[in-house]
Order: sequence, then structure tokens, then C-alpha cells
Amino acid sequence: MKKNKKKVNVNFGLIFILLLTISAIVFCVMLYSKLPTLYLFALLFIFLLIILLLRILVTRRNRQVRQIGIVLIAIMLVIVNFGNYYLYRTNAVLDTIGGANVDIIEYSLVVNNDSSYETAQDLSSDTVFEIMTLGDTEFNDQAVASLNEDLGFEAEVSEMNSLNDAYTSLLDDPNEVLILNEGLRSMFIEAGHDLDSTTKVIGKYSFERPREETLSTVDVTNEPFIVYISGIDIYGSISLVSRSDVNKLMVVNPNTKDILLIDIPRDYYIPQTCQYNELDKLTHTGIFGVDCTVESVSNYFGIDIDYYARVNFSSLIKIVDALGGIEVNSAYNFCSGSYCYSEGINYLNGDEALMFSRERYSLPNGDSDRIENQSRVLKGIIDKVTSPAIITNYMDIMGVLSECIETNMPSSDIDKLIQMQLSDMAHWNIESLAVGGTGATEYSPANGFNSYVMWPDEDSVNEAKDRIYTIMAQE
Repeated sequence: MKKNKKKVNVNFGLIFILLLTISAIVFCVMLYSKLPTLYLFALLFIFLLIILLLRILVTRRNRQVRQIGIVLIAIMLVIVNFGNYYLYRTNAVLDTIGGANVDIIEYSLVVNNDSSYETAQDLSSDTVFEIMTLGDTEFNDQAVASLNEDLGFEAEVSEMNSLNDAYTSLLDDPNEVLILNEGLRSMFIEAGHDLDSTTKVIGKYSFERPREETLSTVDVTNEPFIVYISGIDIYGSISLVSRSDVNKLMVVNPNTKDILLIDIPRDYYIPQTCQYNELDKLTHTGIFGVDCTVESVSNYFGIDIDYYARVNFSSLIKIVDALGGIEVNSAYNFCSGSYCYSEGINYLNGDEALMFSRERYSLPNGDSDRIENQSRVLKGIIDKVTSPAIITNYMDIMGVLSECIETNMPSSDIDKLIQMQLSDMAHWNIESLAVGGTGATEYSPANGFNSYVMWPDEDSVNEAKDRIYTIMAQE
């Protein structure tokens, strides 16, 4: 007996309509926290209208009209899902850079270049071990314990409180190992000792220290707030502790659309909360973690800092290269390393931008000129980000931001600021000033010897305080 076969008609147009509807819903959900409500409803209305019109096309009897409808739906699917991918990457990056909560303290096993040691397994009971007692020593014991675990025996470790003695001893004895808190590496350079070219690393240990929780309850779209921007002098993970070489206060008033940027010299000689309020250079607060930097600056200026943001050398290089280079306007002709810059407009890649922002010795006003150059680089980045180039380089930029910037501002507050800006598209008034001081040679507890410092100029500090209070008080 023959079975009757029924022909099943599949309306691919309606299936595509369903897929487009789902994609559109996902798109709107991902935009929910960033797009103003009015814009979101307008977008939903447009999507519904397009979907309705396409549904009419794919249900028409005319085969050619249905095919045109399917092609249009396919195009819309590609566009919407491409947008979904962009939004997914953006949200993932914002979640990564927001809510930072740990410092990474890294220790290295350092030997001189002539040493026969290549790994920690080569070490023996005859090896001479030393560790520094300068700077942040909180994890010294844990570093030694980790080393002992690898060695299988208890190493005899001598404590060193002089960078000069530690460096000389390390170079004189190929059997010596310095258990180095990497936050101190730049301190050796400051003392005139280039660890990078004369020594090698044969092992590493890392430890995490929770940062203080963000206690700020400010409404970032309706109340003024202050962000501390710290640029650390290290490559690699953004969470690694190191000196804070770039120090800026950013005072933001969302009601008046005013931003005040205050540059603070790295060598500012101020009391430091992590060193029992002893006077030391501001840059040294960074080796104790960003909490120390924020607390010390808050106390000195008599203000509450709501959030911080951190970048490092790797950050600058990657961001500038992801942007395809930037344009900066130099005030002088000068050279730094293998790069030379001309007075006027310069087109810089990441490495060139880094050297431009770091140089101070070949500039007539030293650190003051360097601070201005750092602001010029920041302006070059902002100009490029707000140009059409952001579209063509968007994915590259998203790819590096999560590795290059961290902040304790919650991602929800970042979303609110984005939503506010999209809602009013306001122009922001940006004012900048720098506090000054007088150079001197004073004792640095973190270094363990006399170093160049800058005594703050109280008049410039008071001027900065007055401007902070003025910006914060405006309604």
C-alpha cells in the first residue's frame, strides 16, 4: 500500500524574521545601560517598523518580492549582529577595566649576567641569598617561603637596606641571588644602577593584595567627583606595583560640564601614609600600591578622591599604536634615546610617544616641561579618539584597553557617564594647571639615601585647592 507523502513548505523568510527579531532584542538589551531611555525607545520603534515591513515582504505571493525581502533581512542580520559583537566587546572591556581591586606584588630571583644559574633549580645551599628591606616589605617572608619550597631546604637570606651595597654585591659575586621586589627595580635605576642590562631573572613569584574597597557613593551624573590618574613606570600587567611617575587630579562637575586637571610633579616632597607620614617623593608612594598614592595625595590637598585610574608604559605604547599613531605639538627641538623631535607638529607611534612623554633631562625646564609634554600626548590621544579614526581602529582599541587601563570606578558608573554624554552631547570645558615647587636634595626613606626632591610651593598648592573647591561647589 502506497503512503501519501506530504510536501512541507518551509518559509525561510519567516525564520529569518525570527532570527532578526532575536538579534534586535539582544542589541537593545546590551544598549540598555548605556543608551538614554528616549533613544532606546526610538531604536526599538525603528526595529519594530523594519521587522514589520520585512515580514510583509516575505509573506507576499510574488516570489521575486519575497526574495528581495529575504536578501534585505540577511543584510539586516549581518548589520545587527556585527553591532552585537561590537557591543559585547565594549561591555567586556568596561567590565574588565572597572572595579579594579588588587595589587600584584612580583618578586624576581635576580643574578648577574655572568652567573651560571639559569633557573631556580640550579640554586644550592652554597648560594648567597639577599633581600631588600627598603620600600614595601609586606611580602618578603612569603617570597622567601616560596623560594624555600622550590629549593627543598631553608635558604639563609641576608637583609640589605642599601641599593648601592646590594647592587655592588650582586655584580661582584656570581653565586649571589637577590630576591627583588620588582617595585624596587626603578629605584635601582634612580640610584644609577641599570639592573636591566647587567643582570638576569631566573625565577618569579607573584602575590596579590586586596585594595581598599571603593567607599564613594557619589552620583557621577549629578554630583562633582575627583579621579586620581596615576601613570606607573613599568611594563607588563597594569596591576603591578611600581613608582607613580605621572600624577594628575581630575575634578569633574557633571552639572556644569567642567573638568579641572591638576598636574603634580613626581618628586613632590610630601608626607606618605604608607611610610608613617614621613616626607618622601610622591612617586615612591606607588611602590606601596595605589591606595598609598591616593591616601597621601588626599591628605596633602585636604580632599576626598572618589576614584583612581592607572596606566603604565605598555598602556601608552599599545593605545597609541592601536590608534594608528598620534599628532603632538612640541614646544622644543630635543632628542630622547634614539628618537628626536622637532618644534611644532610631530607624528608619533607608541614608542615615540612614550619617549616624548618621559624625557626631562634634555628639556630646558626639566620635569615641568615633561609634565606639559605628557599633557600634549594625552591631548593627541583624545584628538585621535574623537576623530573618524576611532571607527576604523575600534576593534584594535577595544583589544588593548582591558590590558592598559584599570580603575576602581564601577562599570555601572562608567555606563551612567556614557549614557549622560549620549543624552546631552554636551561640550566639556577643560581647564588645566600645575602645582610647582623648588628643587632640593633631601633624604628619601624609600631610597635609603639623599635624592632630588621638590619642596611644594604653597601658593600654587593653595591656588589648586581654591580651584578644586570652586569647581566642586558650582551647580
